[in-house]
Amino acid sequence: MISCRSNLGQNLLTGKIPPSLGRLSSLQTLSLLENGLNGTLPPELGKLSNLQKLRLQSNNLRGDLPKDYENLKNLTIFGIAGNYLSGRIPTFIAKWVNLYAL
Repeated sequence: MISCRSNLGQNLLTGKIPPSLGRLSSLQTLSLLENGLNGTLPPELGKLSNLQKLRLQSNNLRGDLPKDYENLKNLTIFGIAGNYLSGRIPTFIAKWVNLYAL
């Protein structure tokens, strides 16, 4: 399998994370850390079943983790520190058996 990565970290990006990123089904790494992204986490990212690394640290993201993220069972890294997320930690995270960094 060809490794598909998108590193858009530290690029002064602003606005909301585009839901259309959920159509990049081969994506294994998505790094949007240290930008000025805001709004909630798009549920569409839960369609990225091949995703292994999702790095969203140090933005201005708010709200809960979408239930759709339950499908991200291949995650090894899920970086969300430095945001304003709220709510309980979802129980579905226990199904992410490859996760070693949260």
